[in-house]
Amino acid sequence: MTVRVNPLGLAAAASLFILAYFREAAWWTVNIGDIAILNASPFKVTFNITNINILPPIIDYLTLGAWLAVIVGAGLMILGSLTDKKWSKSLVSFGLSKITWELIGLVVVAVLLYVALGPMFNTLVNTFTGGLPGGLQVLEHKTPFLVGEGLIQMRMPQGGGAVVISVPLKANITEYFMMAVMALALSIAARIYQGRFVGKAH
Repeated sequence: MTVRVNPLGLAAAASLFILAYFREAAWWTVNIGDIAILNASPFKVTFNITNINILPPIIDYLTLGAWLAVIVGAGLMILGSLTDKKWSKSLVSFGLSKITWELIGLVVVAVLLYVALGPMFNTLVNTFTGGLPGGLQVLEHKTPFLVGEGLIQMRMPQGGGAVVISVPLKANITEYFMMAVMALALSIAARIYQGRFVGKAH
């Protein structure tokens, strides 16, 4: 009896399990003047202001669900990679879909944050708060997208003059983001190989 195996599928599943093992690790970080720090991944998100996470508990439940989905996807990918039955393509595709959507979700969050702190900053502040408190005025705001450095510069009236406050922004992707991209590439290759794998058997 010959056992046919999709080695790319096994490698992709292993990479997903490794990502899941490092659940607490951030894929993307944003540092706002060393006062507020966002650490984000599909598995864990914290937004710490003076070392206190201000995000609601529901975020933990949502990220837990994403983490479990990747583990299930990796397990099904292994099962699919160990057979050349037609239904095996669906199992490999399920694992691929999990890492795909979770990477897309993280990039969408980055886009929304870029828009909120960049082009739409003044509009959002005026719409939801009626303007900055204490007569603060934004002089400049440059926001990095995903990676890079930026600046929010504000002027605050004080006495007969004004004080200029500069808040640096710094965004970075981590090695875990790169691991996720590698896992996605392996998963795509595994799905393509599985299609050919099954096609040859039937």
